[in-house]
Amino acid sequence: MAIEIMQTLVELLCPTYSAQSACNTFISAPHHQVLDPFGPLLYFLFFPAVFLILFIYVGSRAVFTGHKGINLLIGVAVYIFIIINGWYPVVLWLGELWFIVLPILFIFYLFTRRHVGGGGGRPGGGMSGISGLLEKSRKVVRMGKDEKREIIDAIGDVNNAIGIAKKIKEGKSDRPGPDSQEVRGIKVSARAVLSKYESNPLRELGGELETLREKIKELDKVSSGV
Repeated sequence: MAIEIMQTLVELLCPTYSAQSACNTFISAPHHQVLDPFGPLLYFLFFPAVFLILFIYVGSRAVFTGHKGINLLIGVAVYIFIIINGWYPVVLWLGELWFIVLPILFIFYLFTRRHVGGGGGRPGGGMSGISGLLEKSRKVVRMGKDEKREIIDAIGDVNNAIGIAKKIKEGKSDRPGPDSQEVRGIKVSARAVLSKYESNPLRELGGELETLREKIKELDKVSSGV
């Protein structure tokens, strides 16, 4: 009965002639005959299955973290692909080294989770994996343009405020009270923009930020006493 079950498993998991030959050679190895008939079954089915399932799980999680349906689909597809192509004997030999391979898989999983999947953050939360990384890079570009536009606008406002402050000091302003309030309001909003983006890691914003910083200093000097 055990022999018939083992032969059926060989025919299912090793469908090609070369794969069946390699699988039978693997099963007949002396160190696989312990606890016969359970020993050969453990080495042929259990250990390789654990290794293969974990390998597929880690690989699919690295690419599509949080998308359980896609993970399952990828897992089934890879498992079937390995079997129909006669690659199960390779899994058998790797399954024998599970105590070495599993720590490597665990380290790889932690690395991809931290550096690709968002770093120990929210499992299944929005974007993650490689697709999430690409989407984040696109967002950084869009954010950079938006931030640069906001900083440039703030520089323009500060330039206007400098002109208004000079007019007030020269006595050329028709409405010194409201103009003074406008200058103070621009100073507050410009400092808020500077504070918001001062620690921004996007290097392309560095020049604009420095210009805004210098313009605010100039406005402070020009508007002193206004």
